[in-house]
Parts: sequence; structure tokens; C-alpha cells
Amino acid sequence: MEAIEFKTILHHGTVVIPPEYSSEWEGKYICVEDANVR
Repeated sequence: MEAIEFKTILHHGTVVIPPEYSSEWEGKYICVEDANVR
């Protein structure tokens, strides 16, 4: 599995994916980790 890392903000319960990544992830499942939970 190939991983990338970026920072984003939750908006009304939705994670916003930066536009430079969104087209290649369209229709795929993604995993989101919270850096504050370890």
C-alpha cells in the first residue's frame, strides 16, 4: 500500500481531501488517522 500524508480540517463531519489528490482517490476507500490518538 502506498501512503501519503497531508493536513486537512474536518468540515461538518467531512474530511476534505486536497484537490491534487482527490481525482486519483475518487471512488476508493481511504484510511484516516488522528495524529493526536496514539
